[in-house]
Amino acid sequence: MKDKMGMINAALTSFVAEMKEQQLWEDVTIVGATDFARTLSSNGQGSDHAWGGNSFVLGGSVKGGQILGRFPSRLVMPGAQILDHRGRVIPTT
Repeated sequence: MKDKMGMINAALTSFVAEMKEQQLWEDVTIVGATDFARTLSSNGQGSDHAWGGNSFVLGGSVKGGQILGRFPSRLVMPGAQILDHRGRVIPTT
């Protein structure tokens, strides 16, 4: 996972630099989103679809530096934002 996120970071860093060089950054918005999340526990062959996917938005005109929603304080099942024994995380936004 760390390697994959590093690849995404490097690609976005390069793209942002190029857009700034071309003076287009203020006109660009990048949106990344997952179409679904995964349960915290395995079904024996992997994990199942769940709620609580992730997304990010960046761009020259985006008011950044914000995190919307809350990450669960503890990943215990069940818990305040963890629905059941399979670990379905309930989004807060």
